[in-house]
This record gives sequence, C-alpha cells and structure tokens, in this order.
Amino acid sequence: MIALLILSVVSVIALIFSRFKTSPLICNPLETICFNEDETINYNEQSLVIAVETQNQKDYLSSVLQPVLENTTGTVSIIVRESTSAFTFMNSPIDIALVDKQAAGSLYPYLHRFDQEEVNPYFIDYASKHLDEINYDGVAFIPATIDGPFFVMNTTLLSRLGYDITDVDEHGRLNALNSFEEIMSEGDRLRSNRPMVGARRLTSLFPLTLVEPWSLYSFLTPNGWNMYPTNDAYDHGLDAPLFKEALELFEPLLSYEWDLTGQNQTQWRYESELVNGTAPFAIKVPFLNLEAISSVTRQNYVVTPMPTIDGRQPYTLAQVKGWVFKASASPALRQLVMEQLTSYNFTQLLLLEDREAVMIDPTRVNEFKVSELQKQKILAAQFTLSPPLFALPHFPSVLGFDFYTQGELLPIFEDLQTQTLTPSQAQEAILKAYDRWVIERTYYETQPNP
Repeated sequence: MIALLILSVVSVIALIFSRFKTSPLICNPLETICFNEDETINYNEQSLVIAVETQNQKDYLSSVLQPVLENTTGTVSIIVRESTSAFTFMNSPIDIALVDKQAAGSLYPYLHRFDQEEVNPYFIDYASKHLDEINYDGVAFIPATIDGPFFVMNTTLLSRLGYDITDVDEHGRLNALNSFEEIMSEGDRLRSNRPMVGARRLTSLFPLTLVEPWSLYSFLTPNGWNMYPTNDAYDHGLDAPLFKEALELFEPLLSYEWDLTGQNQTQWRYESELVNGTAPFAIKVPFLNLEAISSVTRQNYVVTPMPTIDGRQPYTLAQVKGWVFKASASPALRQLVMEQLTSYNFTQLLLLEDREAVMIDPTRVNEFKVSELQKQKILAAQFTLSPPLFALPHFPSVLGFDFYTQGELLPIFEDLQTQTLTPSQAQEAILKAYDRWVIERTYYETQPNP
C-alpha cells in the first residue's frame, strides 16, 4: 500500500517536471526547473539554506539530499534552530523553515506557491480547515505539526476514585464523565466530602479559571461558532446570533464553582493540579511535558478531545506549524526539499521525535510507528481550530483575531461569570469593546507622517 502510494507520488512529480522541460541552453534555473541534456535535473550553481528544529532532522535530510547533489555544484546547507520567527526568516539567508501559521501569514507576499498537484495531497486535504485563508491561491504553507491545548485526564487518579477507566467512548473519554455537565454534577456530589487521594484531598475535578484567553476559546465553539466564520475580513462573527448562543452555553460553566475547597482559587492551576494529583482533568498546554510529569508522579495521563457541552463537541484553539519556502529560492532545490519534507520517512521521523502532534490524517496512523501519546494527540487534533489570519479592512498590519488573543474579553467573561451581565448584555459589551480596540489599534496608522 505504502509502496504504491510512493510510486504514484513519484509519477505525479515526474509528470510535473516534464512540463518544465526546456533546452538547457535557454532555461534559467533561478526561474524554473531546468534539465540537462541527459534529462537529469540541473542543480548546478544553485544553493539553498534550510532551518530544521532538531539534529535528527538535519541528519536525515543530509543523508537523502547528499547523494542527489554529489555530482553537481548545487549545495543545500542545513542549520538547526529550535524555532524560526518571521523576522529571522526574512532577514537571513534561510530559504525554507518551519514556522507557525501566524508567522506564515505575515510572510505571505514573499512565499513561493506550489501548485496543488505538486504537493503530496495527504498534507493538504486533511488539514484544509486550517489552510483556507493562507493557501487560497496555491500552497504557500505545508502543515507539519499541531499543538494544544488538549484535554488530558489522569487515569491513575480516576481509577483510585473508583471510576472504570476501561469504559470509554470512541474518543477515549470516560463514558461516565465525557460531558462537562456530568463532570459538574460529579463535582457537586464530591464537594461536601472531598476524598483523599494518597496524601492529598481532591481539590477540583477540572480547575477552570479565567486567566488567559487561548485555553478558553474552546468553550465558545461547541455550537459551531468561530471568529471570522465566513472567511471574510468584514465579518468578525461577534455580532452573530450564534455567538450569543455560544455565550449562553459558556455561562453555566463560568458560573460553576470548580474549586471544591471553598477557597475560590482563581489562579492558573492546570499544571499544579496534574503534578499534585489533586484533579483528574486538566488542559495540556504546549509547554506541558506529560511524559516528564508521568515519570515523576508515576501516574498515567491520556489526551482526548474536550468533553461535550450540551451534547456538542468543543474545538480547542491550536497552534499549527508548517513549512514555508521563499519565492526567491532555487526552484529545483526547493522542489527537491519539499518532496523530502512531505515524504513517508520524514513524517515517521517527526512521529518518533514525539515533540508535537504530527499533522496527519488519523486514518493513516496505523501506517507508522507511533507512541500511544502521539496517537492520542493526533486523534484529539481532529477537534481543533487554528487562529484566523484576517487583517482589519484597510489595515493589513492589524489582525482582527488579536482582539481575542490579547485578552480584551476577559473582563466581560468575569461579569458573565458573576452573572453581572446576561449573555445578551455580554455580547453588547464585547461589540463595544471591539470598536474601542479597533480605534486604539488603528489610531497611529491613520495619522499623517510628521
């Protein structure tokens, strides 16, 4: 099966290359893929710089690219960087790098667009919901990984509390506690007599607090609402009836007292509760290393999609990273490297590194060697959204989604939590806050130059 897939991809690539065949006497390798008289690809006097994130990735690419280039004067330099920002990518010799989608959006005018048929479709079709606004006129961004926040449950703690951890739904969640309504009901049952777990008492079933916006976005999505729902920069979605309904679904979770101690703890507690073993459910943020925590606590953690709200599935706001290619890079070397970065072997390498969830179709998981945690993250990543990249109309340097990620809604969520505002009043307050934010963010851009 895999061999046939690879053969078909190679055939498509050969067909693509054949379209670009021209006489080596008139072909410019800086503008297109050129061929030598013996019909081999011309890599001579062409160079490229790739930034990868690990030494393993560098070693692999070196091993597969060196034989292709050994009888040519073409060179590919590979450097290892833990991360590459948009600024670094634009102001350095780097031609290819792994960047997050927001950085790719800011680099968009300078990126090469591959034709759809040039790229392995497995890397585009499955991830299309994350790519509509960035790959609309060609493939400028090839997704590679996706990371949290993900929902996580401590199955060791749940078992000690008496729950059957083998009775799970199709997403790996406990059937008895696969909705937030069930978790809240169970919290009420345990509130008056918090059980001891080891040397500590249970402090919460899920320590939800209003501290930062990124992890809260999931609670606004179960009814299908998302900011910029129509992929239109003029339609932010905050005035939609669907957003009011989202606030109505969120309000019961906000007003619920998640802290079982009665101390009304409001600080961020997801990591501490997991490490202390005092809450069975939490959020896994990107920097949270579950393997390290598990080795210290000797407890088992399982990543799953979020529990349902009102019978509907929330989506978490995740960070997608992918490969970008400078438009100024050598077309032949760019194509050569792209094929390797989207190959079966390089995908397997990413899976074995097990750093972030590799962005592949979950139906393909059994084609690879995958850790159980990596498999859980891949399955949970089905229920994710990535931040939309739409700029404010007439202000291309200001992303509209910054209104949400900069925490402008948190004070209003607090009023919704204390029921100082109804969902309808909260929506009105959010729209007013959005108008103020737009004025503040665009004020200096509207001023004449001194």
